[in-house]
Amino acid sequence: MVVHVSNTYLNLRPVVRGAAEAFDKRFLMFSSDPPGEEDSGSTWVVVTSNGVATERLTPHATYWPREAPQSLVWTDDSSSLLSVLD
Repeated sequence: MVVHVSNTYLNLRPVVRGAAEAFDKRFLMFSSDPPGEEDSGSTWVVVTSNGVATERLTPHATYWPREAPQSLVWTDDSSSLLSVLD
């Protein structure tokens, strides 16, 4: 699954990462931001259980920022937009 997570107002990366972790899937982030111009391109997260795909895609992946928020798991009972406002 490929999820477009670029958004000016919402940081959806922790939500997609949390869902991937909850279902024991691998996740890789890809960003087209030009050097020195963060948040001006698009960012995608690939969620997969395919080990071969992960091996082939990993060299091209963007590293998750160290200051990235913790993973969030949204459920029917808890899915607050306040937790992802940027």
